[in-house]
Amino acid sequence: MATPVWIIPKFSFPIMKDKWNLGTGASIGTVLGETSTSYGLLYGTTTFGSRDMNVSFGIASGFVDGSWTDRPVINFSTLIRISQRGYFISENYILSDGNSSMLLISLGGRTIIRNIGLDFSLVIPAGVDTGGLFAASFLGITIPMHKSKN
Repeated sequence: MATPVWIIPKFSFPIMKDKWNLGTGASIGTVLGETSTSYGLLYGTTTFGSRDMNVSFGIASGFVDGSWTDRPVINFSTLIRISQRGYFISENYILSDGNSSMLLISLGGRTIIRNIGLDFSLVIPAGVDTGGLFAASFLGITIPMHKSKN
């Protein structure tokens, strides 16, 4: 069974505490069970708001099996705290090949368990024929690489 896996290291730099951050990172993955399938993004992002409520905008360059795309990937995301350990999250991407575009919409949540984030969402492709209603589930783990001051 083919299973996609990836790692997403990110570095964030505060410009104005709890108001504006800049970030850069990569999303690098493969599909287990397939031969020679690698993919990824190198990206930059800007985030407005606090750790409890924010919106982010980003741009990325992507690759598949060593070939770089000639069109950028655009990102818009939001995170809103809804309880002491819970958040609503949405990460959305615009992908284009020059002839057509696709919007990937994700809606879900994040639960904090002992300083580790457990993300869960549905990813819905829009602007492309999927042969009917389609949503893929997503499960992720966020492990901070620094000691929290909170």
